[in-house]
Amino acid sequence: MGEKFRYRFYVPFVDTDAAGVVHFSNYPRYVERTEEELLRSGNLNYRVFNERKIWLPRVEFFIQHLSPLRHNDLVEVVMWISEIKEKSVRYSFEIHNLYTNKLSAKGTLTVVCAEINGRAIACPHELVEVWKKYHIEEKDIIENY
Repeated sequence: MGEKFRYRFYVPFVDTDAAGVVHFSNYPRYVERTEEELLRSGNLNYRVFNERKIWLPRVEFFIQHLSPLRHNDLVEVVMWISEIKEKSVRYSFEIHNLYTNKLSAKGTLTVVCAEINGRAIACPHELVEVWKKYHIEEKDIIENY
């Protein structure tokens, strides 16, 4: 069983509305920042794949909002790989508000490996190896919940 990746940051003022609440459109950015840090933990980044003409388009993003985030809240995004296929991966995530100790949101992000022209291809070996480190199957999460 793999491990969960964790990324922490404080909510910047620019991400909030006049009431100081994070706008829903920022949550995908938080997830993608976490994905980028997860890849960086394996000494990878998007530039490496772009230079090789490999594109990682997002084909599905699902999020359930549970509790708001506000300016200056300490946030922890917990991410793991829930499914690895030949040409795609599904990230699962939880966004925790460490200031209120509440789960703010949870969901999934599905990414496909593709050529620049959009044709799906097998995911590069080095990318799959990083994903395997964080791969946790759904049954393992339920059993350890």
